[in-house]
Amino acid sequence: MAGAPMIGGVMNKKLWSAGMIIPLAAATVVSTAPAGAAATDPVVRNAASARAACSDLRSQIALTGRVNVNNRIVLRLRVTTQRPRPQWNVTILRRNANGVNRPIFQSRELAVRQGVAAQRSFQVVVRTANQAGPDRFVARAVHVASGEVCRVAITVRANDFEPEA
Repeated sequence: MAGAPMIGGVMNKKLWSAGMIIPLAAATVVSTAPAGAAATDPVVRNAASARAACSDLRSQIALTGRVNVNNRIVLRLRVTTQRPRPQWNVTILRRNANGVNRPIFQSRELAVRQGVAAQRSFQVVVRTANQAGPDRFVARAVHVASGEVCRVAITVRANDFEPEA
């Protein structure tokens, strides 16, 4: 090996491993940086997505928007919670050209248990028309018993996406 010094004809493994670990660690950080940035970036490839923690950090909310082949926007809202009482009031708003938020979905949802004993979640799928220009959506979920508020917002730019099936 060119980078590893030889001591008495035997390669010094301690220096070689330290010399190789640093470049490997740097390469790992460089290769994973775009993937890590994609989780927080509101526009990711052919979907706009965002995640947020809720007001008391016992729940999380995620909203994803995609443009399908029929030029309609498909929104997926997912709330995961540690709360024992599972009822949530959910509202999804669309901001129109005048800056006014209009509700496109309102419902009371029931979070069901998943594999983990204390964890519950629910998912809402909403399809809406794709209007000209960027479409801004705000999702809000309020836990009925505690008043915990979860809020997340995305902007879907249909021109940036290739339609999905």
